Amino acid sequence: MDNMTAYPWLTLRGRTYYLRAPVPTDIRESFGRTEIWKSLRTQDRKVAIQKLRKETAIIVEEFEQHRASQSRLAEPPLWELTNQQIKAVEEIYLEHLLDEDEELRLSGFEGRDFDDHMDSMEGFEEVSREGYAKGSVSSFILGEAEEVLSWDGIEVRLDPQSPSWPRVFRALHAAVIKASKAIRERNSGEVIETPQVELKAFKAVPKPTLEEAKEFYITERVSGSEFARRKRINRLNANMRSVKEALGEIPALPDFTVDHAYAVRDYLLNKGTLKPSSVRRELNDIKGIFSLYKAKKLRSMINPFEGLELPKSTETDKDAREPLLLIATEN
Repeated sequence: MDNMTAYPWLTLRGRTYYLRAPVPTDIRESFGRTEIWKSLRTQDRKVAIQKLRKETAIIVEEFEQHRASQSRLAEPPLWELTNQQIKAVEEIYLEHLLDEDEELRLSGFEGRDFDDHMDSMEGFEEVSREGYAKGSVSSFILGEAEEVLSWDGIEVRLDPQSPSWPRVFRALHAAVIKASKAIRERNSGEVIETPQVELKAFKAVPKPTLEEAKEFYITERVSGSEFARRKRINRLNANMRSVKEALGEIPALPDFTVDHAYAVRDYLLNKGTLKPSSVRRELNDIKGIFSLYKAKKLRSMINPFEGLELPKSTETDKDAREPLLLIATEN
């Protein structure tokens, strides 16, 4: 068997090459699988490697999308949807209804009676028109609304008390009414295309950065005279440079780990120009930035600098009596 060391996701089963990708441990439970197997449909190693590169990119993107989806689900419930997002809900539900109808027609209504199905659709439309007119909602539409918001590309957890719920229900009612009209036209032989919706309204926004968190901290916490403010801001900017020098590439704020925090601490300690007390002060500054952003904007993220201590070998007796605590003004 060929040596697969250089391509750990490449494996040979019989005479055919396969991609065998282990699902990352952090998403394995939610992903529902431990491995992904995919035939590369070739017995030629060179061809298999070419295909492997393409398929690997697809699989990695799938893992990242799933990880992003789980991250969004961990966020606090969204309080309100924008007008653009409400419209997108209507459009994606309309696409779903018409796509479902198209699949039935392609199957020749296999297993269903055409007239019975159309009677059912008329009843669905009647209930939706009543709901749209009266602002009422059936248990079915309530369930549909919750399901639609969970679909790939949307993945929104709306607060149970959100003022957007009635608008979501109304959007679904509108989609049913429009779909029913299109289905009637299809029944008469008219060509009605199923719309293709791109969910731009729900595309993930960029993750917040440490620089953004620092600016938020300055706005919310830095006060006093112009001289005092400038001195404090200069110190915070120096903190950011230290993080950059310690880590090279600064991760997005939610992607910071405890390992990153230790790397920053060790960099400061090893600079040789800072006393342990100065290192403690810089770490407190950085921790305060994380703490404020977590408390006010992104409660699901961790504060990797929380509980971080200096090594015992660097502490003076005074340091040992003053553990690394969050400055009171940052609570």
